[in-house]
Amino acid sequence: MITETKDNSLTLIHPLHHESYHSNSGARFEAKSLYIEGSQIETFMHNNNYCVNILDVGLGLGYNACTSLELAYKYNHKINLLSLE
Repeated sequence: MITETKDNSLTLIHPLHHESYHSNSGARFEAKSLYIEGSQIETFMHNNNYCVNILDVGLGLGYNACTSLELAYKYNHKINLLSLE
């Protein structure tokens, strides 16, 4: 089952256990606050011209990968993203 969260992103809900893949705050919120801010990748992209290499272990619904690609586009930054799923 799929449901919409507070930030208007979608998340999956386990049909038997009714556990959601993301918190009610939303997948986009989690990607930005936990993944992007936690890794400080936006600061790096803003201050450096080096290519960013990201190994994404467990693509899931792809919000972390998409948020990283959005940042690369925002800063016109080169990025290599490898996802293992």
